[in-house]
Amino acid sequence: MSSASQSVKNELSALLEDLVELASNATGIDPEKLEELKQGLHERVEKFGSDAKDAAKDAASSIRDKADDTLDQVSSFARNKPWQLALAAGLIGFVVGAMVTRK
Repeated sequence: MSSASQSVKNELSALLEDLVELASNATGIDPEKLEELKQGLHERVEKFGSDAKDAAKDAASSIRDKADDTLDQVSSFARNKPWQLALAAGLIGFVVGAMVTRK
């Protein structure tokens, strides 16, 4: 587990502890009932963290797949039409050079 995710987890745990203490002092609710609520909140936080981690992995995988596809297309284009690629690169270089010398 990374230090950032551990830090967030620790902060959420501290927040839950503070909320339980505040609720206990302010409402006079049975401490056992508050402990059950706290446990439920802990479980939700754990599930949220797990779901967020899975979503991040899926997004990274999707981006990696799209980057690989794009790289394959560029590589294929470069193999099939090298002169067009060289001409496009030269034209881009000329335009950038012209813009830089203008200022």
